[in-house]
Amino acid sequence: MPSRWLISIAGIDPQRVTPEFVHAAMTRWFDGSDHRATDKPYSLYPRTVDAVGPGWAAGGLEVEVGIVSELAEDRLHEHARPGAAIRLGSQHGTVRQVQLLHAESWGALATWSHADRWRLTFHEPTTWSTRNRTTPLPVPDTIVRNLHRAWRLWSPIPIPPRPQMWASDLSVVSDVLSAAERRTRGLPSTLKVVSACKGSIVLRATADSDVAEALLRLAPYTGVGSFTLKGMGVTTVDCMGAPRDMRQMRPLTRPAGA
Repeated sequence: MPSRWLISIAGIDPQRVTPEFVHAAMTRWFDGSDHRATDKPYSLYPRTVDAVGPGWAAGGLEVEVGIVSELAEDRLHEHARPGAAIRLGSQHGTVRQVQLLHAESWGALATWSHADRWRLTFHEPTTWSTRNRTTPLPVPDTIVRNLHRAWRLWSPIPIPPRPQMWASDLSVVSDVLSAAERRTRGLPSTLKVVSACKGSIVLRATADSDVAEALLRLAPYTGVGSFTLKGMGVTTVDCMGAPRDMRQMRPLTRPAGA
């Protein structure tokens, strides 16, 4: 089932850790020999631990991991065991704790709350990349298309064709940052400018609100946009407008071709 986990790592100076280091270490956990696969059933969000408490050695790091496949969860349990060693760049740390933050079954995600609009909040810089270009503009069709692809790849529940959606409200600010580009044939990595946004967008569906909600509620586990393996696209979703007298949840049961 889709889930989100918190991995605490001790013995690491977080100021010397880049998202690329976390990406390199944890893709080895999850990808196995399939490192070049385009679609990944997980997302990564590293965050600094400022306070040093019992059990922490010289600070530490926390990494949130979103999971959307059974295989990815199995590999999380295999590698992220308390006491397991992990290398981040030139530093060697130890997994201190693995905590389940929240999880939902695919059936729960496919249950409509009778909402008629959904607020997506981008808590970290969020961007969309095409042909080596990045844009901070959250296009509803692009968001839903990517979530629909993820659902079809990883969920055992068939999903109807994605609905058309439109934005009824937008409150975002532009955020420009740098990201390391992948090394090529041993050459040093270079920095590229990434145009991103933070804030929120409210989406509505022209029809099939139950399908729209199922897809959008997957976003907290997959992340939204590009570079979700490097801490970008962290998203939460609020279901809005469900009538007070319609609290009964209706499962998504239409066939995939409907």
